[in-house]
Amino acid sequence: MRAINKILLAAAIVIVCGLTWSCGKGGGGIGDILIPNIGGVWANQANANDQFSFFNAPTNAATGTFDGNQVVNGTVTGTLTGSFNHSKISFVVTPNDNSAARSYSGTISGPPSPVMVLTSAGKKFTYVKQ
Repeated sequence: MRAINKILLAAAIVIVCGLTWSCGKGGGGIGDILIPNIGGVWANQANANDQFSFFNAPTNAATGTFDGNQVVNGTVTGTLTGSFNHSKISFVVTPNDNSAARSYSGTISGPPSPVMVLTSAGKKFTYVKQ
């Protein structure tokens, strides 16, 4: 019985140390354990006619790549490619009009109501999953 108690105590110590290490500086932390389902349409909270559609994104995966479109007023205005790692997301939109590409990066929160907060060219945008 004593051996079992020692094994359980050792396992508990390993778990606590592992969580402490992962939550420390430089670690991903508990906030990064999100496994997002980013596929689908995301609308700008300030202007629902400004949307991102993400395709080919893996589901039930902590990391992955995707592609998609930016849609404004029902018209595809650019294509995008990007990646995510838990709650962090980044992608580049290449406009159809050959203007300069735009980079976006930010975080995803949720469920139950997924929200994506992005920064591009020093401006902050909030998108909600439709």
